[in-house]
Amino acid sequence: MISSFIFLHVAAGAVAIISGFGSLIPRKGSKIHKLTGNIFYYSMVLMAGMATFLAIFDVHETINALIGLFTVYLVYSGRLAVKEVSRNSVALKLTVVVSGILTLAFYYVSYQALISGKAIVDGVYVEAFYVYAFLSTLAFFLDLKTIITGPLKGKQRIARHLWRMILGLFIASGSLFLGQPQVFPELLQNYLYVPVLVVVLSLLYWMVRVFIGKRFKMLA
Repeated sequence: MISSFIFLHVAAGAVAIISGFGSLIPRKGSKIHKLTGNIFYYSMVLMAGMATFLAIFDVHETINALIGLFTVYLVYSGRLAVKEVSRNSVALKLTVVVSGILTLAFYYVSYQALISGKAIVDGVYVEAFYVYAFLSTLAFFLDLKTIITGPLKGKQRIARHLWRMILGLFIASGSLFLGQPQVFPELLQNYLYVPVLVVVLSLLYWMVRVFIGKRFKMLA
């Protein structure tokens, strides 16, 4: 049974990474972007969901279970950003609750990792614990702001969609290329950072385009 979940996790992860990179290139809002974006969303939810299940019931790694849940949250809230929702939307309120719970959980496991004195816990560098705690905190306060001031509009709405989706792709690509280098030919192992770097540069590029580029004024 566990092997079936592993297969689903790997297969969905492969589809998510391919479609994720594919959605970075087309014009935002185009038909092909929507198609690759939908494939990316559903495959990411499946991949991260399977990762969470395996982390809890197979390898018993709390931090990886939280990362899986955080990844699902990112793509869910990122997709929600491009939909018309009201301030009182249950879906919008759900993002605040989830990000708040994840933030508390990340701080708890970060503290436990700190007092353990270990450099690596559950296969994850302790520094990564702190990064996820920071990211979840940032996401929580941005979610809370959205509830207080109302759903984002214009460039802020597009930016919320992009940074959450691309961060999800960063987690997925980092987990594969940097976390599992042994599955690649030895000749390529010294260059596996390149796809992850491309994701980071893409995030920076699209943030600049959103807040400076003119064409996003029409999409907003």
